[in-house]
Amino acid sequence: MEQVGAARDLVLGYVDALKAVDEAMRAAMPSLERLADVLGLDRSRRINRSGHISTYSYTVHGAGCRFVSDNDTDVDVDFAVDGSEIFDLWRLRWYGLSLPEPLDVTDQDLGTSDGLGDHGGQRADAPPCPSCRQGGAPGAPIGSSVQQAYPPARGYRGW
Repeated sequence: MEQVGAARDLVLGYVDALKAVDEAMRAAMPSLERLADVLGLDRSRRINRSGHISTYSYTVHGAGCRFVSDNDTDVDVDFAVDGSEIFDLWRLRWYGLSLPEPLDVTDQDLGTSDGLGDHGGQRADAPPCPSCRQGGAPGAPIGSSVQQAYPPARGYRGW
């Protein structure tokens, strides 16, 4: 049960870290309406694909961006078409391992964390997945078709 508590803390810590990234980026770039707009700024060449803004270094990739704070905490996020933040078990674990006091939980621990379920990816602001609470099939869509819009990267075995 202790690992489930650690997994819950990890998810909540990730969401808080993502909010901190969003606030810092928008304070440094007032024209940024939402964090997902970083992708458009990169594609229009108004910012470099990687760089340093505020207290974060960033690297734009595919459908998302990796942010690393000055204390080396790693927050990697993908964005849905509507700009919603998407994270998965891999990103949560990577975040946990990058903390000043690393927190290493297994995929199984993260899969049992309340509100995350076994589907592997969920909008950061989404309510807990009802199908996971009711024993639904892993991979069931969450609100919108997140996994259909953003299938797992090649070589990733988490889903």
